[in-house]
Amino acid sequence: MQRKWPLFQPREPQQPRATSIFFQILLFCNVTLSVFFFCIVGSSLRWKYWFLPSTTFTILWQIFYCVGLGLWIIAEPPRLYLGYEGNLREDSRHLVAFLVLTFLPQLPVTIGMFVQPQMYSAERVMAGSMISFLFVEFVTAIVVARRVVAANTQRWRIKMAYGRSSRTAT
Repeated sequence: MQRKWPLFQPREPQQPRATSIFFQILLFCNVTLSVFFFCIVGSSLRWKYWFLPSTTFTILWQIFYCVGLGLWIIAEPPRLYLGYEGNLREDSRHLVAFLVLTFLPQLPVTIGMFVQPQMYSAERVMAGSMISFLFVEFVTAIVVARRVVAANTQRWRIKMAYGRSSRTAT
């Protein structure tokens, strides 16, 4: 009976992780910032609806504001979840979905809330901080996605070089 020593079997080289702690911290802080952003924007929306004079221009901004806040509320939890899972699991599909949700609904809605005609100072501060936070997250997510794709490609090449493909021999 022949004994196989683990020392003599070829071993795959260990690959460094492509996750980003900075990106994870940004996502964690964004959860807190999103709660404050929703509280301030939601309370100012209530005040604007009941106490501002109703002209056609303000009614259009109020409709845009409500629709924008609704889109933001719907898109924010899945966006943060996709960024969190994509970073920890090193899944490029989740990170690309995070980038798309950041670029399309979140940035335009937040910028639209920043440039509205009747705005309070607390709204301006929260919208400005959210825009800057989204921009930093977007850039960081691009860097993380590139690292994840490179790491996954390298793992695939190593797996192919060591003869362990996903196909089964028939």
